[in-house]
Amino acid sequence: MRRLLMLLCVLSIVLAACNNGTPAGDNSAQSDSAIQWDKSPATVVFRAEVRGGQYEGSFLARNEIPPCTVYGDNRVVWTTEVGGGATQVLFDQVTDERIREFVNYLAINEQFYSYESGVDSQLPSSVSPVVETLTLFVNGDDRRTDALGGWNIDYYERVLASCRNISSEPAIFAPDGGWLSAQNVAYDSGAPLIVWDANAAGLSFGELASTGQPRWITGSLVQVLWETLRQSAYDVRFDEGDNQYQIALQVPGVTRDAPAAP
Repeated sequence: MRRLLMLLCVLSIVLAACNNGTPAGDNSAQSDSAIQWDKSPATVVFRAEVRGGQYEGSFLARNEIPPCTVYGDNRVVWTTEVGGGATQVLFDQVTDERIREFVNYLAINEQFYSYESGVDSQLPSSVSPVVETLTLFVNGDDRRTDALGGWNIDYYERVLASCRNISSEPAIFAPDGGWLSAQNVAYDSGAPLIVWDANAAGLSFGELASTGQPRWITGSLVQVLWETLRQSAYDVRFDEGDNQYQIALQVPGVTRDAPAAP
């Protein structure tokens, strides 16, 4: 009952930000204070993502970039497919008004607060179900709902498109730095493979894998590896000497669950 009252309170605040149908993104003093969020760049204000499956929590999952995320410092980061299995990462720095308009859209048009998380009611399984998930964290209420909670068939795609459309001036993202990890994997002649020259690159995946710890890298190397991963198959391997390695590149504020920069 306490949680229900809290959610009703949050929704009433959102609804109060509308004046005869005017979204909370207008310039009134009331709308400026109705919807608030933690302004930390590490805070996830909204996220649309797909969770679960065999790779959930795996080494390769470190490379995952959610389809669209709104961060506390007003950055919107999202992905788009560019053909041939490649992806592109875009971002924009938007206004408070644009984010408030989006939150109003979720609460009123899409009835976001009327849905629950259906994943929590599923029977235990060795592999978690693959589920489209939405998270919204405003006014102190961290709310998650998913496709097992009663959405209609195109609910997730509508919300995802609206998240991406918060931006008016998207730019292609290129990292300045990131946490690089490597793991040795069994030889597979049928796997997608890239030959890696450790001497030319000044970086050995074998040495990195032996430490078991991520290393912060910067400069042209991080950008080359970033672009290579965006253009490659999910399970691409790097051939170095007599061994094959998989790598993960975690960029704070972009890839999911990335550690903070040093």
